[in-house]
Amino acid sequence: MALIILMLALQFYGVPHSSMFTFIFSGVSFEEILSRQIHLPILWVSYLIIPNFIILDAQRILSKTHLIQLRGFQYSHLQFELISLMGTLFITIIYVLFSFTWIIALMKMTHAQIFSFAGLKEMSSYFLFFLMILIGLICLVLIQATLNLFNSVLGIILPFSWIIFTSFTVWKFNPLNGLMLLRYSSYNTIQTFIFCFIIIIVLTTTFLTVVRKKDFI
Repeated sequence: MALIILMLALQFYGVPHSSMFTFIFSGVSFEEILSRQIHLPILWVSYLIIPNFIILDAQRILSKTHLIQLRGFQYSHLQFELISLMGTLFITIIYVLFSFTWIIALMKMTHAQIFSFAGLKEMSSYFLFFLMILIGLICLVLIQATLNLFNSVLGIILPFSWIIFTSFTVWKFNPLNGLMLLRYSSYNTIQTFIFCFIIIIVLTTTFLTVVRKKDFI
């Protein structure tokens, strides 16, 4: 993703009214879908799914590989899963922080437009969009981590399917709508935060409940 962003930056070098944010996060508007001008936003899909592919089923593999050592150090399965979950969330935060910093730095170096597009007019708007992308990715990672407790294949299929579903539907209550600049609005911002926090709470509770039950068994 860093290389793709760099190549985009080189293409727009010296163009004052270009924006890599638009190319990566624009997505598909509701109007395009309703008028059947549908296309798959490859960069947007790739950006969102990369953390899931980085993590895959690493938790399950680590648990099986180091089970004896964990028991020897008196770590419970719950403690291990919590540490692994915090590790995956840390990776997600670093991924979003690095990519946003990288994009803004390259746009500064190439003299591209930074603070005026798709409703993002100032730094505070960028920070809000950064938070939206972050909690959206945390939701996707939590879905994967929870499903990995049952089936690692479902853990990668469901988040990917949700992203694709978002690209081709106009369902207004989809939390991922707020992660597209063409659907970016104050309404979608509030909706995204509320729904994502509800999903995070539900998934975290489910994750802990399942792990505790397995640990008890």
